[in-house]
Amino acid sequence: MRKKPKKIDMNPKQLRYDLHQAYRRLTWKIWVYLKANPDVLESNDNREIFDEIGKIQTQIFMRRYPEHTYEEAFNTQDFLSYLEAKHHAEDIYFEQELMDLFRPSTPHDKEWKWKVFVELFFFSANNERYTKTK
Repeated sequence: MRKKPKKIDMNPKQLRYDLHQAYRRLTWKIWVYLKANPDVLESNDNREIFDEIGKIQTQIFMRRYPEHTYEEAFNTQDFLSYLEAKHHAEDIYFEQELMDLFRPSTPHDKEWKWKVFVELFFFSANNERYTKTK
């Protein structure tokens, strides 16, 4: 017998929280992916994406732990991403088009917001889509 699906609560506060969590997880996974794949990092000027995502992750960390300096927060996040890249990143894969959304020169207009929202939705619903073994 099938279970009834959960009722989706469209509470704006919960939706904002869920989107923020998906954004945090997606940017983290992209950072780990780039760190685990130096050939991808050095191609297509992906170093600037890597640096931008590093800033995003550091800012998120500092919101949670405001007692840290920017340098301490960055070093902590950098070390943790290094460990994850070394031990748990063998099957992560992201398309260049998705990573380009996080390029610093990309304008954050309505089109950008929509693309990021769609990617966050897909990442939350089925993050297996972002693996090499699709």
